[in-house]
Amino acid sequence: MVVEAQDNLGVGHTPLYKLHTPADYAAVYVKLDYKNPTGSTKDRVAVEIIRQALNHDLLQANGTLVEASKKDFGLSLTVFAKKMGCHAVIVMPEDAQAQKAVIEAHGGQVVTTSANLGMEGARKKAQLLADEKGWFMPNQYYNPANSDAHEKGTGPEIIAALAGKRIDAFVAGINTGGTLSGVGHALKEEWVGTQVVALSNHHTPFLQQEKSQPYSLESLGNGFVPDILDRDIYDEVLQLDLAAAQKLGSEVARREGIVVKAKAAENIWTAYQVARRLGPGKIVVTIAP
Repeated sequence: MVVEAQDNLGVGHTPLYKLHTPADYAAVYVKLDYKNPTGSTKDRVAVEIIRQALNHDLLQANGTLVEASKKDFGLSLTVFAKKMGCHAVIVMPEDAQAQKAVIEAHGGQVVTTSANLGMEGARKKAQLLADEKGWFMPNQYYNPANSDAHEKGTGPEIIAALAGKRIDAFVAGINTGGTLSGVGHALKEEWVGTQVVALSNHHTPFLQQEKSQPYSLESLGNGFVPDILDRDIYDEVLQLDLAAAQKLGSEVARREGIVVKAKAAENIWTAYQVARRLGPGKIVVTIAP
């Protein structure tokens, strides 16, 4: 079964918005990916993972996928599995009642696990169901289709929106590694010397990697390094000032009239640090996921 690209599902082609910055800063643009159908950049990932699974016979038409999630990815899988002729089962801890209600309202099936076991218990249950029933497990932290979605979609969209203007730096959180790796590859393929900057958004270090640029400490709230994270693609890691990011996020939301959720605030704050360092005449891009 061959499933074509994302466009006919309403995913992607989200706006690239220029933020107001001080005169001595580089220009800062933010990709408003919350304008995807379910309000999240995870729509891109869900569609690409399902598309590749169908095209490689890892998932059959009318088949079932199962994933552990209590965040945006679960909703994206639920909505787009249905659009693409499949069924989604989302596993989450029993105390995630609000998330459970959202998934069920969109026609998804939810399996709950003990709250005491957290997301690790949900992941183990999802893997067990996949093994026992032969269901497809997207596994976004390990599936290269995650970064493919951004290398083939998000990155080229950013390049096209700026109509040939050179992007000097791209900033994103690490999270699953998909956005950072995928967009980073697309931009570095277009321009030699484009800097890719990762932000460390937690204070407990799980990974340290020396870089030639300042701030070589990287920390991952997931507690592990995602398989799809290309550790060669980013040039430096900046440590987040969470309070400053939250303050700036609120200021940007009021001033610009755009939605600035927590991850977007973190990305924008880090982009501003890079823009201040680069100065006028340069371009920094980040994402509101």
